[in-house]
Amino acid sequence: EREEIRWKESMMQNSKLRIFRLIKKNLVVASYLDKKINRAGKVVLTKLRSGTSFLQIEKGRFDGIPREWRLCPI
Repeated sequence: EREEIRWKESMMQNSKLRIFRLIKKNLVVASYLDKKINRAGKVVLTKLRSGTSFLQIEKGRFDGIPREWRLCPI
């Protein structure tokens, strides 16, 4: 319980995890990691959930693009 409280507090301090906070409420192993998804699929899902994907919403942050302008070019 103490570890979960510390985990939640650290997530609140990291603005990069704003989407992840909406998805992940409790400190448990994500169900998609237990299923029979291939390794590449697990990597992509993990990147999407943790805010480390190659989507413009994440990449634009490093280029100083305001969040509301970080749109998919396709």
